[in-house]
Amino acid sequence: MTELTAISASAQINNFITTDKNSSVSVCGGGALNDYLMTRLQAHLPHSTVMTTDHLGLAPTWVESVAFAWLARQTLMGETGNLPAVTGANKGVVLGQVCFA
Repeated sequence: MTELTAISASAQINNFITTDKNSSVSVCGGGALNDYLMTRLQAHLPHSTVMTTDHLGLAPTWVESVAFAWLARQTLMGETGNLPAVTGANKGVVLGQVCFA
């Protein structure tokens, strides 16, 4: 299962990187703590340096909570939380709603 994960993830990552120069791939979540998965990702991405998000100053297990905190901040500030160029949405919108009790 780990090998399938590495193959599937690297196939998608290869859609976004070029092999003519070194690139870096930052891995987060529980998989970043799996040494075998990280080794297999590196094997399938030979033109990239595969590392966890630790080098960015963000623990791999914190990325999801930081993303939700950012989305909450965007909502509280009345700022858009989506990227239409990425999501295909017609426009940027505030995501979510705050309901005070």
